[in-house]
Amino acid sequence: LPLGHPKRCQPRSPPATALQNLAAIRTVQDHHWLARCWTDRVWLRHQEPHRNGASEVSIAPEQQLSSPPRQPPLDPPQMKQPLRILIVDDDQNMTHTLADILSLSGHAVEQADSGLRALDMINRLAFDCVLTDVRMPDMDGVEFYRQLRQSQPGLPVVLMSAYAADEIIQQGLNEGVVGVLDKPLDISLLLGFFSALARNCFIAIIDDDPAFCQTLGDILRKRGFNVTQIIDPRADMELIASNSQVILLDLKLKEFNGLDVLKGIRAHYPFLPVLLVTGYLQEMDEILRTARELNVYTCLYKPLQIPDLLEKLGRFQLVRLRSALHKK
Repeated sequence: LPLGHPKRCQPRSPPATALQNLAAIRTVQDHHWLARCWTDRVWLRHQEPHRNGASEVSIAPEQQLSSPPRQPPLDPPQMKQPLRILIVDDDQNMTHTLADILSLSGHAVEQADSGLRALDMINRLAFDCVLTDVRMPDMDGVEFYRQLRQSQPGLPVVLMSAYAADEIIQQGLNEGVVGVLDKPLDISLLLGFFSALARNCFIAIIDDDPAFCQTLGDILRKRGFNVTQIIDPRADMELIASNSQVILLDLKLKEFNGLDVLKGIRAHYPFLPVLLVTGYLQEMDEILRTARELNVYTCLYKPLQIPDLLEKLGRFQLVRLRSALHKK
């Protein structure tokens, strides 16, 4: 435009917020680098914020595109099962930016700027996952996890840190946090992890006592598990096992031999976790010795100690989520 043209004299617009920038994916094709941020590593910078208070979001230099894509603008991926996520970090600019990204993916996100405030929110609200920074002023991320575990032992916690060699991270992993995400955050990996988390662990209960199946099933569903109750083991065991991640099997069934059911499962799924259940310890002693040779995880005795069962199921859940978090 020639000098003096009215449009040329217009002042430049202030920098847009991260939410406005991400929304522009739908309308501004030239912002190709924003579309790419959904599949590549995203840098959530911790330097001085923009004058309008928004953190800067940019792609690592080696991943920038040289020219705008010619395909239609991309929409942010939407999750079929949105999660309730709590982000804990004393860097509020970072939490705002990350919350914007996760909200555009369909998740419900809350933010806390300290471990103490996060603990208060967890006592009042229900969450499916917590993302927490490691280094914070009032308490570090691992100490926050220790206190959270006292009231919410099954709540998945993921650490975020820019210090890969931080010794406290290893302490957290040893004590049960799902894993650690290095800063800059890999958003595609994080969204993939949330997809795995949204797929609840499926448990099959094989027991011919309907009351026991119903009671235990209700307890596990309240803990976030999907439960299939199987009273008649003549059902398609291959199909049941293929859809389950853990099986609880009563060894003493009225019309069937629990050991034969276990052998049928092992014929198709040699490594599927199976927890045996029985109320007849002495009577089942010889059968238990045979069952242990078929790679059963453990045997629980009736009446079940629910905390013990939940602790063992939590181990399976932790392995599954850690696998999802480290997929590249």
